[in-house]
Amino acid sequence: MSSTSDDRLTKLPGEILRDIIVQLETKSSIDRLLEAYPSMSSLYSSCERGILESILANLFADDVDDKIRKDVLAIIKFPKPKEEDEDDDEEEEDEEEEEEYYWERTRSINVKKWQWSDWPQSPKIGYLQKVHRLVSRIIEFIEDYISKATSEYPPRAYLGLPDLKTGKTSFMGSLLETRFLPFTTLRRSERYRLLRAFVRYELLCEIHNTREDKWRVPKDYRKFNAFGTPNAPDPKALLSVHEYYIGLYGAVFAHCGDAWLPDLPSFLSSDAAGKATNVSSTAPKYLPLEFPDNLFFGAEAYLKDLGIGGSRVTAELAGCGLDLLTRVLSCLKGHPRGVEYIKEWLEGFVDGQEYMFEPWIRAQYNPRHDKEYYSVYRELIMSSRFSNELLKSEEENKKLNNYLSGNDRLGYLSLPRWCRAHKLQLHIYQQRAWGLFDDHRFYPDTTCHFPTIENLVDLQGEDDDFEGEIQRKAERRKRRSKHWQDYLAGVRPDEPVSLTYYERPKSRLFDAVAPMDLPWIADEYQYSDDQGSVLIRRTGCRKPKR
Repeated sequence: MSSTSDDRLTKLPGEILRDIIVQLETKSSIDRLLEAYPSMSSLYSSCERGILESILANLFADDVDDKIRKDVLAIIKFPKPKEEDEDDDEEEEDEEEEEEYYWERTRSINVKKWQWSDWPQSPKIGYLQKVHRLVSRIIEFIEDYISKATSEYPPRAYLGLPDLKTGKTSFMGSLLETRFLPFTTLRRSERYRLLRAFVRYELLCEIHNTREDKWRVPKDYRKFNAFGTPNAPDPKALLSVHEYYIGLYGAVFAHCGDAWLPDLPSFLSSDAAGKATNVSSTAPKYLPLEFPDNLFFGAEAYLKDLGIGGSRVTAELAGCGLDLLTRVLSCLKGHPRGVEYIKEWLEGFVDGQEYMFEPWIRAQYNPRHDKEYYSVYRELIMSSRFSNELLKSEEENKKLNNYLSGNDRLGYLSLPRWCRAHKLQLHIYQQRAWGLFDDHRFYPDTTCHFPTIENLVDLQGEDDDFEGEIQRKAERRKRRSKHWQDYLAGVRPDEPVSLTYYERPKSRLFDAVAPMDLPWIADEYQYSDDQGSVLIRRTGCRKPKR
């Protein structure tokens, strides 16, 4: 920034400069301004308390019941797990008392007496800084989410990783053309809705953070967020946050492999397509993604492309919260061997899983058997949306009612085709922030962004036999691979060859810069002793009862 422009800015009255800083809201935006105009640093330092109070007052303007404030303070004040000896006493106790005792001794917290903190009347500057850093980081992820959700082609946008300093997304070092949607442009109702859901999700991550704890969280905590209770946010919003974080880890997996960045589909604007693909008459002809990859960014598919198996890995990682996610992004972008390190870390994580393990959002808040959840999404599957072809018999209507009430216990592949289409539809809608905006003004094309069940049933076609399904998955994988795309386009001459204990970081994302090293969450979670019994190391506790 030139000294002339710096001089012009600093000549403005101090009150105007202060208001400019307040309107920026997030810490990263303010840091960029101060970096561009160093002379404003002294003004910021002298007015920091007032600036932070004004920013937080704006962000929490619609939080009339203090729900967001209390959740934010709960996150900040949430106690850390205490270190324990491996020879702790293992006397038999009543199951409910045992889980409360375990939870209290690992966190120095009394479950029955612990309450949400009230906002202090005159908070100290350090307190305000900590709240502002936490909320700023959450807003940065909200902006990444809504930018990807409303992009012209989400399967391409979701491959991008956010730069938490600039807000821009990139893929393999190249900036993407994804339109950035600032939090400040949203209506107040939308800001409240998104911030409420993201903050509550982070609090749930705190409550269920360590892998063995999620089975021992006291019932008072398990139920406080149940769908339909006064404290619970909109289930659509909460599950959409979860789906977004899953997608972020999917982008991490893609950056660790040979993922191909798909071109924008030809039906989009020629200007956008030209900027994204640099189309020319001599350019190689690349193939589009196959269904459902061309509609939904599937994180698990990109994990499998790394040759790493394991079910529910993405949902488990998403449920570890922002501390871990920030460290993963810092490691990938800042560590000289970030890709290699993350792949090794993921392999250890997957190896440490057992088949009975389940992410906390599925174990405690999963709407599979929750009627409120199905009533939320019922509007997507009402009979009026079906053709007579889909619902032409009493039997089909019975299946629909069972599905909507959560009574269907059939496996995924044994469900009717429209049921499977609806499951995919829910993931697509969650990934695209359905219901989180007041209207469709940010979406370039609602028809393409929100397919009906009939659309998806038509696209998925007839059920394949086992061999056909294997071939279809192999073709999908080739379309996601840069090596295979280059080979099929004639650019590449040769055919491609086809810590168990989660140690929470000592520094929090709102306390200090995220370290680039990752907590090893695989080898020390479960192991077999000489007698073959499975233990949980470092806690001295038996495996939680199911």
